[in-house]
Amino acid sequence: MGAARPDRRARQQRRRRQFVAERIPRRQRRRLRSLAPAQLLRRLIKLLRLCRNLIPHAAVHVLSKGRRFSNLDFALDWAAVDNPNMMVGIPIYGAEPALHDYVVQSQGAFDATVTGILNLGRLRQRIEIRVVVHKPTAPHLIEIADFISRNLRRLALLSSPVACRVSARPRSRERVLCREHSAARSQ
Repeated sequence: MGAARPDRRARQQRRRRQFVAERIPRRQRRRLRSLAPAQLLRRLIKLLRLCRNLIPHAAVHVLSKGRRFSNLDFALDWAAVDNPNMMVGIPIYGAEPALHDYVVQSQGAFDATVTGILNLGRLRQRIEIRVVVHKPTAPHLIEIADFISRNLRRLALLSSPVACRVSARPRSRERVLCREHSAARSQ
């Protein structure tokens, strides 16, 4: 029974690729790479609507930097897709602007990301807040968690639901961080 599972996943992936290939001709797929960001965003929204209409029960998970959602017009376009199975994953790299901006190498990224998350929350969209643990962010993991729990907790009331994911590489480092955190709490 365990061997059949990867075959099923492979079939599902082939069907998804075929779905996209049938609806977006190869010439257009090449052109998607060369379009201006505004044109790409319009096509993304169009593709998300198409997914909602053709495969309404499919879960759609979009990874984003979150900055674009600080533009309320785009956030409204996103919400207008009206797919209850659609979720956006947005990373937060720091509890303060300096660390987040340093990691993404863009001034003002923290403020735009948090504004985007709040806009999506007000529009009752499903949001996954991602915390990526690596060398610059690992020492600040507790502060990041505190920031999320203090400042973004109300999103759980506004949107449905808000998920929080922490990922670390390598896995052994993740275990070390968890042990350090649990040891610090017990003292």
